[in-house]
Amino acid sequence: ECADAKCFQEAFPSVPLVGFWAGGEIGPQAFAECTPSEATRTGNAAFQGFTAVFGIFRAPKPSRGTLLTTLGDDDIPAHIGMTFSRLAQEARERGNAAFRGGDHENAALQYSRAVDLSAVPSAAIGSSERAVILSNRAAAHLKKDLRAALRDAEAAVELDHSNIKAHYRKAQALVGLSRTEEAAASLRAAAELFPQEKVIADLLAKVEKQGRR
Repeated sequence: ECADAKCFQEAFPSVPLVGFWAGGEIGPQAFAECTPSEATRTGNAAFQGFTAVFGIFRAPKPSRGTLLTTLGDDDIPAHIGMTFSRLAQEARERGNAAFRGGDHENAALQYSRAVDLSAVPSAAIGSSERAVILSNRAAAHLKKDLRAALRDAEAAVELDHSNIKAHYRKAQALVGLSRTEEAAASLRAAAELFPQEKVIADLLAKVEKQGRR
């Protein structure tokens, strides 16, 4: 018997332990038996979207009319995936709106939610779209956290090497961190991939000029 489950039941003796997940994504079976508002948690757990970062989660018995209770077992993963995908897109759009409004902190928060939701396998979000979200978060981080911006831009490039903005933002972060030689090398590689991209060529020229000083 799981010790954490036992502790949960001791703390909440009147609560039936229907679905139990710790340290990872809440699985389809547990999720199928509750609506989002019914999900509860205990301990120092973070609950973003439907992903348990750590902690103990309990899904009560389904309310009548809960859509997932009407689906067959084979249909549940696809339905959950559609939900995650929609929530990720909505978070991304909120991030875009916040970024356009100059609220970069909130933009980064919304993009982080989109990153978490899009990383759930059942969401079936492609690598190129995930790269866009990471690249967008990199842009939001450029204002306050250059190291975080660099991590996101590098991750975006790794997911989709054809993402021009990710290459550009990676170079921007490197320049901001005074790593001009690395920025120049990165931009030269990007210029070979995208010879027609003026923004890459212009930034490379600027960085090379700074390096000659």
